[in-house]
Amino acid sequence: MNVRKTMRELLFNKKNFRNLALCSFLWFATIMQYEITLNYSYTTSLSYYDDSYVHSLVELTAYVSSLFVFLKLKNKRKIFMVSNMFSVIGGIVLIITDASDSLPLLNTISLFISKFGASFSY
Repeated sequence: MNVRKTMRELLFNKKNFRNLALCSFLWFATIMQYEITLNYSYTTSLSYYDDSYVHSLVELTAYVSSLFVFLKLKNKRKIFMVSNMFSVIGGIVLIITDASDSLPLLNTISLFISKFGASFSY
């Protein structure tokens, strides 16, 4: 296997380069969104341990449901895009509602939606 030929084919073929750029961007966006949800993890009115328990339940639900969805359905690209959109929309709402503390329920719901989307896309 010639590594130089493979890298040349990957970088100079437009379709391969586009797919590589798109996958890299989606991976970066998912990582950043997950980190944003980790920074906002303890904004609910629960105690530290109860809050960690609820967040772990959301992540576990996302991981298990993504396993079943990816095993059963044929078109995995659309599911991945939908989960990324959940993550991005939840993150945008989370950042917008963070400026005002008058909407704690919307802040919590958007945090859980964003965390579910980011965990689902992993």
